[in-house]
Amino acid sequence: MPPSLIPRTDIDLLYRDVCKRPGGPQARLDWAAREDPVETIAAAFARSIEQLDGYDNRDEPFRDPNTRARTEAEVDDVRSTLSVALRLKAQGRLQPAEDDPLAYRYVEREIVAQRTTGRARFDDPRQEIADGPANSAMKVDLLLEADDGAPAVGEIKIRNDKDPICALIQVLAAAALLSTEPQRDRLDLHHNLRTDGRLDAVILLVDFPEADLMGQAKVKACELAEALVADPRVGDHVRRIITFEATADATLAGGPLTAQVACRADAAAKD
Repeated sequence: MPPSLIPRTDIDLLYRDVCKRPGGPQARLDWAAREDPVETIAAAFARSIEQLDGYDNRDEPFRDPNTRARTEAEVDDVRSTLSVALRLKAQGRLQPAEDDPLAYRYVEREIVAQRTTGRARFDDPRQEIADGPANSAMKVDLLLEADDGAPAVGEIKIRNDKDPICALIQVLAAAALLSTEPQRDRLDLHHNLRTDGRLDAVILLVDFPEADLMGQAKVKACELAEALVADPRVGDHVRRIITFEATADATLAGGPLTAQVACRADAAAKD
């Protein structure tokens, strides 16, 4: 039987607190300046792993198998998150435009790590109050696989759709959801992904605006990523945080979506 209560994670709460407050990228930069963001994020990540430790929904597919798959022709906005995901699905891989061996294979889109059928509810009433039962669980934009077989979670941000600091917190929230043993087994059961080793976290910025505040937020997010993977509370579970920048022009033209590495933070190698 699947669990009747779904754990609410601290890093999900942190994402909603930091990134759903008004003020845009300036608010995030102010938050990072006032707080100790590395400690705040790393502690929330570690607590989230503990909160999810006993949660086992491994028999649940990550998406409703009865949901009809949409095609790119059915997407109204060709620069939407869904359109980017479908373009990536069509080409099969996210390959940097530069001469870099780093690449990721497309596996699935809009997965729900906490998906639990049978009228399950979150164990934290703040979840239901904030979003309503139908929209409570976090959707992960992309499920990917690195060329060496490591699973990866990915978040797509287009133009001014949140800033890179928010993208960083969100992709780490997704990584926390999939880092426990039951979830790694679930990735293998439903998508034949490796159960050992650490996850990668991928941020894909599409048509990223080089406006002053967004540029500052990107620099700060890269600094935070390096510090976070150096912290064992995160680095023991996340092997790499990598940010790609891409343009939607290729999507509009029907060609492959190419991307360049904007920043890359690697955790220390494990023995």
